[in-house]
Amino acid sequence: MQRIAFNLPMDCEIMFMGDTHGGSLLTHYDGIQKTIDYIRSTKNCFWEHGGDWIEAIESSDKRFHFDTTKEPIPLKQAKEMIDIFNPIRKKGIVGLGGNHELKLHRMGNLSEYICNALEIPYGTRTARIIFKHKDKYLFSVFVTHDIPVFRSNAKDYIQADANIKAAVKKSLYPRMGSCAVMIAHHCHQLLVIPPTPQLFLTDSPTGVKQHYLTGDMGIEGQYIDYDRRWYGCAGSYYKKFVDGIDSYADVFSPNELGSLLMYIHDGKVETIRKFVV
Repeated sequence: MQRIAFNLPMDCEIMFMGDTHGGSLLTHYDGIQKTIDYIRSTKNCFWEHGGDWIEAIESSDKRFHFDTTKEPIPLKQAKEMIDIFNPIRKKGIVGLGGNHELKLHRMGNLSEYICNALEIPYGTRTARIIFKHKDKYLFSVFVTHDIPVFRSNAKDYIQADANIKAAVKKSLYPRMGSCAVMIAHHCHQLLVIPPTPQLFLTDSPTGVKQHYLTGDMGIEGQYIDYDRRWYGCAGSYYKKFVDGIDSYADVFSPNELGSLLMYIHDGKVETIRKFVV
């Protein structure tokens, strides 16, 4: 884990993206470029990358197949990602390491290599980002690549979606109780889970009053109720199906490709939405 401090404007946007899998024929390069173009052209738009920058599958790996490979050499895959992200490197907050790069740890840390080349902090597989404005604390974000793929056997789509979102919260919330936003990568799912507007009642000298739990940016180092946080899975740029190609992506459910875009207004999280490509 790494702790990253980053100064923000009071009004800005942050793109949480990852799982780009550079070097694969299933990588949605046009989608990556669309995201980069948005970040580059939008004032005060910053970005985080959640790992699996590259496919990083050696020819000796059982998952390797020439039919799915655009560039078979991992170091060249890393250099390609450096070139692609270079135009927005000055807007980068942090880059994580993914399980694909970790498989090649004996030859070096390719995630860290990419981050160093882009001159952005390397956050390991999990990071806490402490956002500040002129060094005054605003809120914290937890980002991780260490997460399972979430599934549900519910027969109804609405129930299955609710089950998966509940599982995301259950997996994330104990890991860092002081973070107002918790983002998962790796699972190739694109989900937004806002704070729960839960109704509760209190007694008072003039009678019973109603209130709602809403989002809370919190105080640095202090616990935030898990229902008052934002949660999300930040998607991927890896296609499930390409004509004529067999791929391990079959293990993932159909899902939108893209990332998550967080809007900050007056130093607080206003909303998080899907950035579908």
